[in-house]
Amino acid sequence: MSGADIIHTDIQGSCRKIATSLRAALQAGALPLTIGEEHSVNIPFIDSMSHKRGIQMP
Repeated sequence: MSGADIIHTDIQGSCRKIATSLRAALQAGALPLTIGEEHSVNIPFIDSMSHKRGIQMP
């Protein structure tokens, strides 16, 4: 798995797509890893990981 199909002018939509991809990977038993990404990727990444652990981000 690599990259989510994002639209650079739609940050919120892109974050939703990233989170959806990450949640699918988590459900499949994978441990997603991001390296050298654009900083906005961290928000959906942390959000997806927190859902896996039962923690909600504000």
